[in-house]
Amino acid sequence: MYMATVTLTATDAAVRRRPPPQLVTDILWTAATPADDLEHLHSFVTSDRVELTFFHGSANWMQAHAAAIRICERALRSSPTLHGWVLGE
Repeated sequence: MYMATVTLTATDAAVRRRPPPQLVTDILWTAATPADDLEHLHSFVTSDRVELTFFHGSANWMQAHAAAIRICERALRSSPTLHGWVLGE
């Protein structure tokens, strides 16, 4: 199992709509596909950041990180709740 971390950063509008961590987790699980090999996900939300920790059954860290990014990109495109959030540093 490999761990990958990703941060989502809020735009000004998104800061006013801070989603609950469990909702973010649910949105990301919905965006995941079997090919992502996601096993566990944890989210921590602050006023302007969402810190995400993904655990994948991938063959290596690079595959796990790439899958985490793909999941986030899908979620950001498809979820109105995450409108105004972007992949961050």
